Amino acid sequence: MRQVFWFDSYGNVQSKEVAEDYVLQDGELDPQPTPDVETNKEQKAFATLGMQVAQLKAQNTQILGMVGKLGLQLAKGDA
Repeated sequence: MRQVFWFDSYGNVQSKEVAEDYVLQDGELDPQPTPDVETNKEQKAFATLGMQVAQLKAQNTQILGMVGKLGLQLAKGDA
């Protein structure tokens, strides 16, 4: 199994697990494409960027959650 990534219509990174022999559809990116693909470097760069964006979004969600909890504590006067 391997994972492929793509950007949805809102610019969000989506991913799914596929079989090793899966053929990429238009717009999908493979973080570890086969070396014989001419656009290998470009696809790999986009896939890496997509993974970084997904990680940043996850970190942003965690930070917003912590800020929200802190805000609740401040509102209650616990902080």
